[in-house]
Amino acid sequence: MSDKTDLPTVAVTRLRPGMYVHLDLPWLDHPFWFNAFLLQNEEQVRELQALGIAQVRWDPSKSRVSPLPETPSPPPPKDETQQEGRRQRLAARHALKRRQHEAVIEVRRTVARCAEAYQQALQQTQLVLQQLARAQPQGVQAAKQLAEEAARHFTPQAQVVLQLIAEQSGEEGAATHAINVMVLAMTLAHRLGLDQELIAMIGTAALVHDVGKIRIPTSVLLNPKRNRHEESLYRLHAQYGEEILRQLPNLAEPILHWVRWHHERYDGRGYPEGIKGEEIPIGARTLCLADAVDAMTSERPYRGARPMGEVLEELKRNAGTQFCPKVVEAALKVLEGQRAKG
Repeated sequence: MSDKTDLPTVAVTRLRPGMYVHLDLPWLDHPFWFNAFLLQNEEQVRELQALGIAQVRWDPSKSRVSPLPETPSPPPPKDETQQEGRRQRLAARHALKRRQHEAVIEVRRTVARCAEAYQQALQQTQLVLQQLARAQPQGVQAAKQLAEEAARHFTPQAQVVLQLIAEQSGEEGAATHAINVMVLAMTLAHRLGLDQELIAMIGTAALVHDVGKIRIPTSVLLNPKRNRHEESLYRLHAQYGEEILRQLPNLAEPILHWVRWHHERYDGRGYPEGIKGEEIPIGARTLCLADAVDAMTSERPYRGARPMGEVLEELKRNAGTQFCPKVVEAALKVLEGQRAKG
């Protein structure tokens, strides 16, 4: 029977475990997680009878047993203490169900708000990168404002935004990469205990960290098998980025340094200077890891996105060599929640 209204009714006094019942009640008006379910034990029967309803619908095709006879033996005397205890347990379960239901609704609202904010930030990032490519000073101010807004709105909802980023892994472009690195870098900075001003500065640097690539030929950028000459040319993008940004007003000196050094490695084998360890500013160390994570979890023409579990293992293997161990520790705490989703 597909329509529950066609199902027969049965008095609640005739219920027993093994019967499949349908409750004609609003979902929030009872403590059970489903309106239709198989009665598993006598406790569930008693809880249903305690709701104060006279009858329920039941589905013979899904039931394992038939109802009790219409003239069952007289019930044993009621134990008022047990009855009161059952009523309290029912009330507690009902209240918990309502709280969890309200929490789910709030999560959905949060996801919707973050998704809308993410799309707006993506459009703003595209505009910022276009302005910077044309050496327009307003691009710097727009980048700062976007990073400050993201620090206020995205950082408190980091897990939600990181999941949105994971769902967009197949839509990688310059703007998508920039905003993804920004969100992850700011989240790491927050986890590291940096102050709000520094977090916003790291966000600004993340937005503009790859601006130097506008001077690199597309054939080199998109080539996964660059020869030695092409690789040397590609590596100039970090220096080019600093040079381009230095021509623009009102950009703090640390941001210029972080852009230049975001490919430096903790073991000193990075570029362009080969500085190492704590010589590399925390902003650059944070950008380095955030940039790498987004690269690994994003699709490329020559490979697919890597699962988050693999990315976490890669971070662990490269702690102390490519990446700062302190930043890796923060990243593992932030990204562990994405493992099951990746």
